[in-house]
Amino acid sequence: MSLSVLPSDRRYRAVVLSTAGALVLAVLVALAVLLPGKDTSPTAAAGAPSPSATDSASASPSAPPPATATPSPTAPTTPEPTATPTDGTGTGSTGADDGTDEGSDDGTGWTGSTGSSGSAGSAGGRSGGNSAVQIGNPGNSGNPGNSGNSGSTPTPTPTPGPTPTPTPTPTPTPTPTQTPTPSPSASGACPAALAPHTVVSCRIAPNTDTSFTLRLPKADDLVIVQLVTPLYGTPPRLYAPDGTQMPCDVSPSTYGFGGPARCTSGPAGDYTLRINSHSADPVKVSLSYLAVLSGDDCVTVTAADRTLGAPTVYSGAVPAGLAGNCYAADFAPGERVRLLRPDNGHYVDATLFDGTGKAVCRTDGNAYLDCALTGTGPYRAVVQRGEGVEGTYQLALSRFSQPQGCPVVQPQAYGEDVALADTARCRILRVPADGHYSYRGLYPDGVASGHVYAADGTEVCKTGDCDLTAGDYTYTVRPDIPRRANGVVLRSATETRGCTPVRDDQLTSGSAVDSFGAVGQDRCLTLPTAAGEAVYLMNRTPEDGTSVAPAVLDATGAVTCAAGYADQLCRLSGTGPFRVVMVSNRVADFRLVVQRLGDTSTCAPWAASAYGNGKSQAGTVSAVGRMACLTVPADHPARELVGYRLGSTSLVDSSLRLVDATGRETCRILSGAAGVCTTPVGAYTAVLFSDQDFSDFTVARRDATASAVCDLAEPSGQVGGRATEVGFESSTDAHCVPFTSAAGDLFQVEARHAIGGQATMVNVVDAAGGLLCHGWGPDCRVAGAGRHLVVLTPYSQVSAMPRPTVDIWKLATAAGWAPECAAHPVSVDAFPQRTGTLTDTDTVYCAVLDMKAGQDLKIDLHADTGNPDDQLMLGMAGRENWSDRTNPYKCVSSGVESYTCAYSGAGTGHAVLLFGPGTARTPLAYTIGGTRAGTGIERSGVPRTLTPNSAPQDTQTEVTIQGTGLSMSSRFHFLMPSERVTPLRITPLSASPDGTSLKVRIDSEGVFPGVYDLLVDGVTGYEYGVPSPGYIPKAFTVLEPAAVK
Repeated sequence: MSLSVLPSDRRYRAVVLSTAGALVLAVLVALAVLLPGKDTSPTAAAGAPSPSATDSASASPSAPPPATATPSPTAPTTPEPTATPTDGTGTGSTGADDGTDEGSDDGTGWTGSTGSSGSAGSAGGRSGGNSAVQIGNPGNSGNPGNSGNSGSTPTPTPTPGPTPTPTPTPTPTPTPTQTPTPSPSASGACPAALAPHTVVSCRIAPNTDTSFTLRLPKADDLVIVQLVTPLYGTPPRLYAPDGTQMPCDVSPSTYGFGGPARCTSGPAGDYTLRINSHSADPVKVSLSYLAVLSGDDCVTVTAADRTLGAPTVYSGAVPAGLAGNCYAADFAPGERVRLLRPDNGHYVDATLFDGTGKAVCRTDGNAYLDCALTGTGPYRAVVQRGEGVEGTYQLALSRFSQPQGCPVVQPQAYGEDVALADTARCRILRVPADGHYSYRGLYPDGVASGHVYAADGTEVCKTGDCDLTAGDYTYTVRPDIPRRANGVVLRSATETRGCTPVRDDQLTSGSAVDSFGAVGQDRCLTLPTAAGEAVYLMNRTPEDGTSVAPAVLDATGAVTCAAGYADQLCRLSGTGPFRVVMVSNRVADFRLVVQRLGDTSTCAPWAASAYGNGKSQAGTVSAVGRMACLTVPADHPARELVGYRLGSTSLVDSSLRLVDATGRETCRILSGAAGVCTTPVGAYTAVLFSDQDFSDFTVARRDATASAVCDLAEPSGQVGGRATEVGFESSTDAHCVPFTSAAGDLFQVEARHAIGGQATMVNVVDAAGGLLCHGWGPDCRVAGAGRHLVVLTPYSQVSAMPRPTVDIWKLATAAGWAPECAAHPVSVDAFPQRTGTLTDTDTVYCAVLDMKAGQDLKIDLHADTGNPDDQLMLGMAGRENWSDRTNPYKCVSSGVESYTCAYSGAGTGHAVLLFGPGTARTPLAYTIGGTRAGTGIERSGVPRTLTPNSAPQDTQTEVTIQGTGLSMSSRFHFLMPSERVTPLRITPLSASPDGTSLKVRIDSEGVFPGVYDLLVDGVTGYEYGVPSPGYIPKAFTVLEPAAVK
C-alpha cells in the first residue's frame, strides 16, 4: 500500500520544519564549539541572546542576523495549567488542530475552527462563561525554563506612559499624550525578557511553549498581562522564581483573542511568563505586562490635578497588546472618588485598585463612576482595552469627598441674574436654613443636567426640589458632558425677594408684556387674592415671545396650583399671601393674564336652551383672545347637557369648565363634544378656554333630568316598530326622546346612522337623573320604572350633520318576552333558516332562547347590503342581568356570514337574539338560521349541477345549484386546475325547503378566464378530475370578454 502526502498537509510541514530545525541547531552548536572566542555555555546553546551577538548586530546593521535555534516539535512542553472557574463552567472539548489558515503567510489567519465559547482547545483552555476564571494554583509546580525562545533578540524600546495635560480654562482641549506602541523585532523572533509597560510583537514557535522573563522588584504585586493572539484557549501563565505557578484571573475574552489577565505574585525576583501554542505554524502575538503596585510607570495625579471643579483630563491611547496605562493618586480609604471617562466609542475601561491589588471599582463601559474607596492605599487606576484593538481615551480622577474648586452658590432672589461664566464642573450649594428648596443647572443657552449630593456623597433632591437641612451640598453637572460654562439656580420655596405685586382683574385692567432678561432670571408675582378664592391664569404670548408655566405657591412655599402651559383655573388653598412663580431657561418676552373668579363683571349671562335645532346661544368676546366666561343663575337643573363651538377656530385643545363660587370644578367638556354634567349647587360660572385665539362662540345648556321637556314624541316601544328620525343643523343642536317604563319592563335603545361614521352621541338618562349610557349609538339596555330620556347630539363641528334614527323597543314586560320575540323560539343546537326583509316599519328580527353556561350558538346570516362597509347589528341579552354593565352574551364573527354567540354567565340564561340593519339601509332582505353541525357534505349537502355553468369575466351571475341537502349554510369554493383556491366568489341567495336547489350569485370580477372545479368546504380525499360527492370537476367556465355575444 502506498501513501501520498500532499504539500499542503500540515503534519508534513511540521516534520520538515522540525528536521530542518534540528540540522540548524546541530550546525550552530558545532560552530559554537569550534570557533574561538565564542561562548559555549548551555544558555547560549539554548538560543538565549549573548552580549557579543547583540553588540555585533548593533554595530553592523548590514550584517546578516545570527542563526536561530528552532524548537523541536517533539520537545516536552510544560504541564497544562489548572483552571478554576469562579462563575459558570462549560464542557471541555477539543478545539481545532491549530486554528490557523493554511493560506496565511504569517500564521495569523484563523479560518480553522476554534470551538465555541465555553469549550477548550488542545492547549488546555477552560470555559469561563461570562466570569473570571483562575488559571494556576500556588501549589502547582511547573518548569520555569525558557523553552521556545530562539535566535538573537533585539532589545525592546520602552516608550513613556501618558503624561498629565492640565485642562485649560475656560475652553479646555485635551491633548493626546505619547503612549507605548508595539515594538516588534526585525526578525519577528520573540525576546527572552519583557520590559514593563512595553509592547512586544513577535512570532511564537508552533506546538510548544514560549517563555518570557520579567522582573518584579516588589513582593505580592499585581501583574496585568495583555496578550493578543489569534489562537483560542491560550491564556498566559505566570511562574514564580521557584517554579510555582501563580494564580491568574482571566476573563472569557482572555480565552479568546485579547482580554487582560490579572496575576498575583509572590516574592520579588525574576518571573517566567509562558504562552502555549497549539498551532502547527508560527503565530504572531502582541503582549506586555504592567506591575501595578511596584512599577514606576504610573502617572502621578497631584492634588491640583484631582479637584472636582477642574480636574486634569488625561488623554491617551491603549495600543493592541498594551496591559494598560497607570495613574497613581494619594486618595485615602473611605473617600469618594469620581472616575470620568468620556465615551469616545472605543470602549476603554478604567479600574481602580487598592494597595493590595484588589479591584475596588470599574467603569464597565460607563462614562463615569462615583466610587467609595474600600481597602487600603495607595490607590492606582489602570486604563485598559481588550479585544486586540487599539483604543483612545480621556480620563479624569476627582476627589468627591471634600470637593475643591467649586464656587459657592447662595439662594437667589427672583429676577436676579445667574452667574454663568465659570466652567467649574461643580458648585457648593450653601443652604442657610432648613426648608424646601429647588435647584436647576443652566448653560448660557439652556438647561444643564446635574445632580446634588450630601456631604457623604449620597445623591439628594433627584427631582429638582426637596426639603434640605442647613449646610453645604455639592452640585455637579452631569459628568459625561464636556466641560463648559455653567451655573445653578438655587431658591427657597418661601423666597419673596424680587416678587412684584399684580392685579387679579386683568381681563378689564389689562396685562403688560414682561420679559426674562437673562437665562435663569425667574419671575414672581404677589397676588392680592384671598385664600378660598380662585384665579384664572392665562398665557397671552406676544409675538416672538414664550409661554410660561406658572405655579402658585402659598406663604409656606406649598404649591397650590401648577398650571402648566395651558390656561388654567387655580383654586387658592393654604396660607396667603400667594405668589405666582414663572421660570425660564432663555431670554424672551411673555405675558400672563390673572383674573379672579369672583369678579364676573366681564362674564356674559348664560340662559338655558330648549331641545331642537337652532336653540343655542351665540356670544362674542370683547377682544380676540383665548378665554370667555359665562354666568348661570342658581335656578338651573341639577344635571344639564352642555356643549359649545368656537366660530371658525379649531376645537382641538379647547375646553368648557363649570366651576362654583369657590373655584371648585364640577365638570369639564373637551374639544366641543357635548356631555351631560352634574352642575354646581347654586349660581356657577362657565369658563371657555382655547389654545388658539377666537372672537365668537356658541354655547348651549339644556335640562338633562327626567322632567326635561323633549322636542320629540314618545314612541310606542313596539319591537321592530318605526324608528324615530332625527336631524341636526349645527354641532350645538340636541334632540330629546322620552319613554316611560313600568316595573318589570325591559327596554333596548339603539341609534342607527344613515351616513357613514359614528357621528351621533347618545346619552340615556334614567328616572332618577342618572346617566345610564353614553357613547356612539350604544345598545343601551334599560330596566326600572319611570320616565327616561334619550338625548342625542352630533359630535364636534362635523361638516356633514348626521341624520340618525333611534329605535326604542320594549322587549319584555313583567309577564314575559314581547310577542314579536316570543313568536320566534330557537334552539341553541340549531334552528331552521328563516328569511325576511327589514323595513322602516319592521326594523328588527327578534327570537328567544335558553342557553347554559359555556354553550355556543352558531348562526349563518346572509344580508346583501350592497355596501361592504356596512355593519349589521347582531346581539344577545339575558333577562337575568339585563341592565348589568357587563353583558355575559357575546356575538362575534367566525367566518364569512358566520357568527358565534356565547354565554359566559351562571346557570341557565333566558335571552333574546336581535338582528337589525345596523348601518345598512332598509329595505334589507336577509336569511338567518342555526348552523348545521359537522363539516363537508354533512353541513353543506351534495351539489350535482350548476345552471347556467358559464359566465363572462367581470360579471355577477345568478346560478342555480341542484343537489341534495343544500341550504343557506352550504359553503363551496372554486378551484383552478392547479387546485389552488380562486377569487371566484359564491354568495348564497335562497334555498328550497326540500334542500334540492340553492340559488347563488357568482362574482367573476378580476378572475382569469378558464374552467374551474367546484369543491364543498371541508371535503378532502377527492381525486383531481374524478367526480365524487362534494367535488364537481369542470363545473363552471369563465369566458373571455370577447366571447360575449
